[in-house]
Amino acid sequence: MKNSILKKIIFSAVLTLTGGIALGQYVIKEADAQYQLYNLVKATDLYEQAYKKKATLHAAERLADCYIRQRDFKQAESWYAIAAAMPESSPENIRRYAETLKSNGKYAEAKSQYLN
Repeated sequence: MKNSILKKIIFSAVLTLTGGIALGQYVIKEADAQYQLYNLVKATDLYEQAYKKKATLHAAERLADCYIRQRDFKQAESWYAIAAAMPESSPENIRRYAETLKSNGKYAEAKSQYLN
């Protein structure tokens, strides 16, 4: 009896986890579609949902770019900081982070990032 209940719990947990992964992938695809259509507010919301489900470099980079395009430099700075700190990040993210710091008047921090 206990074995049967344990199997049902494990099966339910596996379904929940795989469903969450599939939903996360759907959210990223929809966010990418909205981004391509320049529906930046909708794309931003979807990328944030996707990032909460799974923190990916793609979502962080796109969030930073969406905020730059919306002229929200404070949020862009925050997301470029996240993207630049990720292990698989590119030097381009560090450069963009430095640019947003400079745009926000944080010249000493920007210089430090440019030197990176």
